[in-house]
Amino acid sequence: MPVRLRFLAWLLACLLLPCGRAWGAVEVTVFAPASLLEALTEVAREIDARGDVRVRAVFGSTSTLARQIRAGARGDVFISADEQTMTELERAGEIRRGSRRVVLTNQLAVVVPRESAAVLREPKDLAGPAIRRLALAETETVPAGRYARAWLEQEGVWPAVSARIVAADSVRAALARVAAGHADAGVVYRSDVAISPDVRLAWVVPAERGPAIRYPAAVLRAAPEPQWAAALIEELLSVGAQRRFAERGFGPPREDAP
Repeated sequence: MPVRLRFLAWLLACLLLPCGRAWGAVEVTVFAPASLLEALTEVAREIDARGDVRVRAVFGSTSTLARQIRAGARGDVFISADEQTMTELERAGEIRRGSRRVVLTNQLAVVVPRESAAVLREPKDLAGPAIRRLALAETETVPAGRYARAWLEQEGVWPAVSARIVAADSVRAALARVAAGHADAGVVYRSDVAISPDVRLAWVVPAERGPAIRYPAAVLRAAPEPQWAAALIEELLSVGAQRRFAERGFGPPREDAP
């Protein structure tokens, strides 16, 4: 059954529940990574405009949001920028069993300041003399940083660049450091490239050479009305929402993405 039809069938079933109430009366809180700020805001605005549901999005680094959820933050849906963080929350009992779905994919990209004369064509160039400071999200806890380090290690340049790393607490903070000229290059997500006019794309890491970047979404254990949270996840997989995400540089939610 197509995703849109599954969503409508689920919504109809929910409305027919004895304890059901009008979908428009429900506010669904979504904890989402900073990399989704513009795209999810657009999708949420379109959902809100239909009058069916109000989407309240809370953005931050995936690691910070996960800590807040563990500490008791109330919400309905969590979207993670990596599988690892979602798995950790699932093992901690914070995620409703069976609700987890991959909703998006992404790729890494290398950016430089807009006015930079640096010519970067391959990973080894990041170890060259033109790159004295390389901005990454924090590599121990932030998904974008972990992805970037894994890629640099795979390409064999991590030993040469590790002393040049300028760490940031989120991928958007890493992007900002490049935009402000506080780093000579940065490794961010492909979806981040168009956000700042002060950076220039050097290259996008091919999917087959980079880490598998998947965004899983799941219903939180403490969600007061989990059926509406699950319905919203279905809506994120709809053709219209996926079109908006694609316009912002995200890939389709392939479970088997390389």
